[in-house]
Amino acid sequence: MSDPSLNTASTMTPIKAFENTWSVSNHLNQNSAMRAYWPSMKILIATELRLRARRWTTLFALFLMVMISWNIISDPASGVSMMVINHRRTLYTSSALALGSACLFGIIMLFAGFYLLRGRVAEDVRTGIGSLIGSSPIPNSVFLVSRWIAGVAYFMLLAYTGMFTVMVLQLVRGEPGLELWPYLQTYTLVYLPLACYVTGIAILFDSVPWLMGKLGDFLYFILWVAQMSLLTKIIHPSGLAGELLFVFDFTGLMTAILNIQSYTSTSNFSLGGSSFDPALEPWRLPSNLWTLKLALLRVGSALTALLPFWIGVRTFHRYSSDKIKLSQTRRRRNPIQMLNDWTRPLSFIAKPLMKVSVYLPNAIGQVIAEVALSLISAPILMIALIALNVLSLSVGLKELVVVQIFGVLAWGMLIADISTRDFQSGMESLTGVAKGGSTRRLVRHYCACVLLAFMFVGVSMTRLAASQFFFVEVMVLAIFAVSAMATALGCLTRNARPFLAVFLFWTYIASQATKIGIVDLFGYNHSATMSTVSLLAEMGGLSLLALVVHHVWKSRKA
Repeated sequence: MSDPSLNTASTMTPIKAFENTWSVSNHLNQNSAMRAYWPSMKILIATELRLRARRWTTLFALFLMVMISWNIISDPASGVSMMVINHRRTLYTSSALALGSACLFGIIMLFAGFYLLRGRVAEDVRTGIGSLIGSSPIPNSVFLVSRWIAGVAYFMLLAYTGMFTVMVLQLVRGEPGLELWPYLQTYTLVYLPLACYVTGIAILFDSVPWLMGKLGDFLYFILWVAQMSLLTKIIHPSGLAGELLFVFDFTGLMTAILNIQSYTSTSNFSLGGSSFDPALEPWRLPSNLWTLKLALLRVGSALTALLPFWIGVRTFHRYSSDKIKLSQTRRRRNPIQMLNDWTRPLSFIAKPLMKVSVYLPNAIGQVIAEVALSLISAPILMIALIALNVLSLSVGLKELVVVQIFGVLAWGMLIADISTRDFQSGMESLTGVAKGGSTRRLVRHYCACVLLAFMFVGVSMTRLAASQFFFVEVMVLAIFAVSAMATALGCLTRNARPFLAVFLFWTYIASQATKIGIVDLFGYNHSATMSTVSLLAEMGGLSLLALVVHHVWKSRKA
């Protein structure tokens, strides 16, 4: 008689062998998943980069990087230097220009990069591509990793554009001895963690349905302001725990400041633009400022920046119709929209303007109607308009500056979508065949922006004209220049977000850097100079030129 145990063993052996084979096969499949999907990932990455490169927003961002480079790095011949240490200017060597420009650009890119990168999911839903992606066999992780890689590459493209611009600037203004390695090392260590963070946050906000609209834009602005405030808390590390906090310095600004402090053994320095004593010998920074410890901190910052992306992968809706809808990608209820809905009954205040526009000549009547439509669409800002004008008549001259600041802020938020309204509502073709066509529409949008500005701050400017005439002139020029930028950006990008992002960023910088004339575009900090006037003239002229070129190109294409 045979042993039962042997029979059992012989019976179970094929099953165990199958289980072991399946386990090994599954393990190999998991390890080779990325390799299997890599051809698809390459297509997704290349397509994403092409789509972003074809946007007018990218062209504007590249132009803005070039323009900022030539304005934030002061010419030492003017008595102002980008980096001043103990009243001694720093020689414009490759290491100094790379470190200074990367830090200053980092603050801008932390803000603007998010608004440039996000919005692709909403665009997928509007164009119908989201349904194809949602029903495809590609996993969420593979799809989002591809989009993340493309976003990081796009971000670094903008960063390296700024780098090459600064290299050209060194040949013009800097001391001799252009070196490529300090630029590549500094820009890579500073911007790669920042690119990982901003791209991850953009994907996270696009993966959560209620963060896909303007509420997400506003919340990121609050997050950015909070980050700027918290950066100063980690500048004095104490022990290992204090140094580990630098992994949350995604901009690289505090790490660079620590780098300069460790080399110069002083905390008495300024970055951005300060006067110096020409009688003192300038500082000369070494070609290699980055120690191994600081480089490892930047690597740790890049790894920490992957956390938002990981959360985004976990919360991705995969274009599910029960989570997001087409109407939600176009219009979302957020606090501002809710305030507008609550104050909608008060929109009758602006309706008489519609009746007045009927009896005015065609061009003027259209501008008045455009103004009335803007106020009716945002009743909360119409109430702010009334309140600001009442305050402009009642407060003293010292308090009038605060009223002007709030007036400019409300005006900028109102005009952001004037030139995009026809496109967003599907009325662009209809308004284009009206009398005057698209040419008159552009003029109407520009004039409406200017007229709304005088409605918000005209009373305060009239009261200040007698005692502060130069700064009132600066504000008038700023109104025309910023109106041109709002119209041009809206027309080129067909999106209110680029102008709104630039405007909010400038508002915050102007409120913090009250003594830097180049950012006092509206003159209410009383630090504007003729350089400010020149910048406004360039900004307005180039915006109008871009608007005309785009209009002519589009007319010929049609």
